Amino acid sequence: LAVIVLLNILVGVLSNRFPSVNLDLTQNGSNSLSETGAKIVDSVKIATSIYVLAAKQQVENDSVNSQAGVKYSQVGSLLAKIAERNPKIKVEYKDLDKNPTFAEDYKNENLAVGDVVVKTDKRYRILAYTDLFDIQYGSDYTTPSQVTSNVEGALASALSAVVSETLPVAAFETGHDEQQDMSAYKKLLENNSFETKDFNLLTEKVPENAQMIVLACPNRDYTDDEIRKLSDFLGSTA
Repeated sequence: LAVIVLLNILVGVLSNRFPSVNLDLTQNGSNSLSETGAKIVDSVKIATSIYVLAAKQQVENDSVNSQAGVKYSQVGSLLAKIAERNPKIKVEYKDLDKNPTFAEDYKNENLAVGDVVVKTDKRYRILAYTDLFDIQYGSDYTTPSQVTSNVEGALASALSAVVSETLPVAAFETGHDEQQDMSAYKKLLENNSFETKDFNLLTEKVPENAQMIVLACPNRDYTDDEIRKLSDFLGSTA
């Protein structure tokens, strides 16, 4: 009995110091880094901060966004392994109730409990819990019927985006009373290592490094000059 107790103590101490010691007993290995994820973590060569907007105990107890049926402890488990693997990456927990000034640096982002902020001196990315988990709802549209983890993929994509020297740009034209809300599409692109920029085709040049121009259901005709700009963009080999 004494030996068993001693082993339990040793395992507990090692698990706190080295998260990779913890066995991943989830069915699909959702608490472990894949080979691809590990390569992305290893590629980070500059100081990177990851802020989890919740108390650490809330994360460990799966009490963050539990009403959506997510196992938020996966986020904490993976981040611990990421930080252990690469000392350039630091993970901090920020309870917004106790640290209200943290959100002041992100005034236009509507930060909420459960968001994850991945940041370097180059740029930052914000992951909502809906970026970390794909949630399908039942016929009543209120009760989650299926939850799929995308924690590793979302974190890996955010890490790649914030450390890259330059990012491909998706340029959204905004000068023609566009009718389509593009916020969800922008978020999708940003989560896949794009930078999104708004611009007015009539008065501005196409943004540098633009790989695509999005025309979101314009409500007014384009001028000949604007059409020429679009044609030049499509014919560019840059």
